Amino acid sequence: MTRLFRSSSLLVLLAVGLGSPAVAAEAAAAPVGILARIGMSEYERTIADIFGADIAVKGRFEPEQRVDGLLAVGDFAARMSNDGVEHYETLARNIAAQVVEPERRQTLFKCSPQDAKRRDDACARAFLASTGRFLFRRPLSESELAARVTAAGAVADKEGDFYAGIASALSNMLVSPDFLYRMNKAEADPYNPAQNRLDSYSRAALLSSYLWGTAPDNVLLQAAEKGELMTPAGLKRQVDRMASSPKIEGGVRAFFADMLGFDEFDGLTKDPQFFPAATTIVS
Repeated sequence: MTRLFRSSSLLVLLAVGLGSPAVAAEAAAAPVGILARIGMSEYERTIADIFGADIAVKGRFEPEQRVDGLLAVGDFAARMSNDGVEHYETLARNIAAQVVEPERRQTLFKCSPQDAKRRDDACARAFLASTGRFLFRRPLSESELAARVTAAGAVADKEGDFYAGIASALSNMLVSPDFLYRMNKAEADPYNPAQNRLDSYSRAALLSSYLWGTAPDNVLLQAAEKGELMTPAGLKRQVDRMASSPKIEGGVRAFFADMLGFDEFDGLTKDPQFFPAATTIVS
């Protein structure tokens, strides 16, 4: 399977926009400027990769829809209902509460507040900048980061708990469109003045979603930051690296599960009149 993905490097290069506009659009199904909501499986893998596999993701998700037979295409047409917003808010609060639990602080926080009962903007900034970079698949702007540090400090002052402030700010990030949706942002193509191309961080997000079914890792984000994904050689280097990673299994499984419609089996039941001995299988 790894050989198959390595031999398909050219297809992936085309899929993230290095080929002709027509081929790129068809291969990636990723029109520039359009939001694509991340699906349930990508949401769960992203949380596990950033915070640890022991974080329980419990709650309901906004239902996904198939377009042209694929959930991946339907993601570009996905909208959020009022109920869906409430579901994601519940998920976010539960996840954030687990992240700041005492037993996880030493692992997930690279700093400790000077006083856990008071705000510490420096430590909050360090955590939110690092975490936000992975959640948003790009670095936070100074204004984005400053606003979240201020919000965390306000809650910490009110509650007398530094980690309550962090949980509040993290919960807010987990319901942000910058996390729940993947945006294909464009920039001018210096080699083709009449055309646009996907920017570096959009390429990283598309690659990680396509190959791994999760958010970009640190190496991929660093490659995006350095502009390496804007060249065929740099992009191919990352594709080959990612195809050699154990994470490729998640992307392969997601691809075939979508293509073969495995999710549709969840709603199937056997008629007890014809299958009296059948029971529900709990995984």
